Amino acid sequence: MKLQIPLRDVVRGTVPCDERYTFEGWVKTHRQSKNVSFIELSDGTGVRGLQLVVEPALESYAAVAPNITTG
Repeated sequence: MKLQIPLRDVVRGTVPCDERYTFEGWVKTHRQSKNVSFIELSDGTGVRGLQLVVEPALESYAAVAPNITTG
């Protein structure tokens, strides 16, 4: 059974950070620069989404970055 944790709980800091999680939602914003990329992920449970800070050189990110769109 997969436990669903709302992103609002992660943003509030009420979820243990020593675990590994998979999040589902949509991209509210996606900003890229040479050294760092930012993705704000939302699932509709709160006003603020979860901000992901990604190193653009990561092979897994580089493969999907051109296809990331908002909404």
